Amino acid sequence: MARYQYFYTCPQCGTHLEFKMRVTQTKRRCPQCGWRIYPEEIDRQAEARVLARRARERKALPYAIAIAVGALLFCIISAFLSSR
Repeated sequence: MARYQYFYTCPQCGTHLEFKMRVTQTKRRCPQCGWRIYPEEIDRQAEARVLARRARERKALPYAIAIAVGALLFCIISAFLSSR
């Protein structure tokens, strides 16, 4: 069974939908409000999710670096003090 790989949030009512295919022969509509679903909007939302994920990763990187540098300094200082 194929996994759902296209996720969509209706801009009209906010319903979250999952699709197995991006494009179909029939016209798609939101089951809640009847809003027309276009493949271009599915692509736009997917790109927005990718950009948001990258932004979160970039934001977390400085914290990870700061923690690593702090741990390294702690180890160096501890080794220096224990050798005295």
